[in-house]
Amino acid sequence: VRRPTPRRRRGARSFAEGLSHYRSGDYSQAIVFFRKMRSDGATRSIRRKAKRYLRWVKTFERNFRRGQSSGNLSALKQAHQADRSMGGAHRRKVGKLLSKAYTSRGERYLKSKSFPAAGRDFKQAMRYDSSNAKARKLMGKLRAKAMALYKEATVLKDVDPNDASKIFRKVTQMLPSSDPLYKKARKHLNP
Repeated sequence: VRRPTPRRRRGARSFAEGLSHYRSGDYSQAIVFFRKMRSDGATRSIRRKAKRYLRWVKTFERNFRRGQSSGNLSALKQAHQADRSMGGAHRRKVGKLLSKAYTSRGERYLKSKSFPAAGRDFKQAMRYDSSNAKARKLMGKLRAKAMALYKEATVLKDVDPNDASKIFRKVTQMLPSSDPLYKKARKHLNP
């Protein structure tokens, strides 16, 4: 005689199945599973958990599609956060898109000579995808500009210390803290 499985085990199995649908990219099936668990869950805590997972899957799907088609940075960040809440199954895929979006925005900042903003975006781009060649190349251009500014500030430091400090600060905002030029500029700010 086969014994019925306890309600709790059935809920756990269903969560695993719903997560499996999510991981494989079958978001509509994951939504169906979590809706069913939300209404048929054995306990209140299972229903609450199903409600959270349902919200996360919907948030991920909506924002991922929007971000994927338009490169919308805000949508991609929301998709990334929802994916992290679900265990990070699509971390690489979303990370590459985020990296591309940050690189694109950083390039616009670089062209408009907003160097600190460009530096922040290139750092973020490489944080999400360290193999992003375009971000690396543009960061190299930004570093060259930082080097020129650093040289300008070293000449100015004896003539106009206030302007030199502003330029050294700008250099530190443009580069990652691990960069040797960042460290040199930082020393001039904190003698």
